[in-house]
Amino acid sequence: TVLFVAEKMAALEVVKRRLDNAGVGDACLELHSNKANKRMMLEELRRTWQLGSPRGQFPSALTEQLLQARDKLNAHAERMHVPFGASGLTPYQVFGQLTRLRQSGQKPVDIELEGATDWTDEGVSSRRKLLDEVSQRINEIGLPIHHPWRGVGLDVVLPTTVERLVPRIASLLEQAKAVQAKLIDIAARIEGDAPRILSDSGDLEDRAELLASAPDLPAEALVSPAWDD
Repeated sequence: TVLFVAEKMAALEVVKRRLDNAGVGDACLELHSNKANKRMMLEELRRTWQLGSPRGQFPSALTEQLLQARDKLNAHAERMHVPFGASGLTPYQVFGQLTRLRQSGQKPVDIELEGATDWTDEGVSSRRKLLDEVSQRINEIGLPIHHPWRGVGLDVVLPTTVERLVPRIASLLEQAKAVQAKLIDIAARIEGDAPRILSDSGDLEDRAELLASAPDLPAEALVSPAWDD
């Protein structure tokens, strides 16, 4: 059984006309507005029932092609609901979830989850739980890149460790301030922008090294009228 649904009557009329041209229009039961009453529907059923079996001779090759097309369509529907891989998800479930994400405004991302096709349902649940815990930690302490202990590999910070670190940190802070002052001075000399953080000083350093390696020129050469020609 095939159900044709359309918003406009014209679309249904096109389908019916094509079925008529193909010689199978009599098997179509029309339920749209101008025939959606009990008497006419019963008349349609009576007419179709009285048609009986299809008349005429059909080539065996054509019958075989129709059977193959039918089996192919049915197999496609069955495969859409077959669990795949370790996850046990079906293509129907995956496509449905992708559609819901797209409808909610989610954009595709380029994050590749290594070995994700081998994750079981329990594996997905455990990873989701871990992500929830990490998300809660980030809400509490902020982004790790902004945390003062970022990059520290110590599992435990003992009082003796703090005593050793404090003077070293103080010395490092003074050195960082001295470097920052030099960068600000260099930026002023070459009329550039001083970097806000040390990792952004690469461009300024390259320009300064280029100027420092330039050949010495006398002042008379720089103000020569030849530059105006």
